Amino acid sequence: MIQQNGLTQTLSARISGAHVKALALCAAHDEAMLSELYELMWSADKRLADNATWVLTHLPPELNAWLNGHREQLMEAAMKADDATRRRLMLTLVERLPMEEGDVRADFVDFCFGCMASRWEPYGVKALCVKLSVAHCRHYPELIGELNMMLDMMAEESMSPGVRCAWKKAKAFVKENSTEKESKEEREW
Repeated sequence: MIQQNGLTQTLSARISGAHVKALALCAAHDEAMLSELYELMWSADKRLADNATWVLTHLPPELNAWLNGHREQLMEAAMKADDATRRRLMLTLVERLPMEEGDVRADFVDFCFGCMASRWEPYGVKALCVKLSVAHCRHYPELIGELNMMLDMMAEESMSPGVRCAWKKAKAFVKENSTEKESKEEREW
């Protein structure tokens, strides 16, 4: 177990991916450490905050329910992040959470659509926004048309392999759900 000052000191320095995974494993079995990581995530010290957030992105899936209790704060932080690293880390945390119909926020969907369309967003942020857009649109068929338009706009740009993969999966989702909707409408006529 790491003492509070030790955790702050550790996360204030440069850390490796292996160290991040080890800290996440420790936090998974120590609720006080988990809470401390969450508090440090909001620190004014950028490195400390980013490293704490990075550790939280490596928590085991069983702790997604714990993260889910912080959904609104995480979404807000992703939308207000002033740098790409912070935005990507926050989006990674949000992406881990189950998306139920009542969890959908119009402002967050708009934010994701905006990031998808932006030429200045890094590929990691774009790929996460594509995934999160699909997760939100899954519950609202009327958004699928908008999602498809955003995906068509993205098709005109060059994409990294990760963004291309997310894009293809999103297009498959749109095609599958548009076909179902059209079939229902045809049967009604």
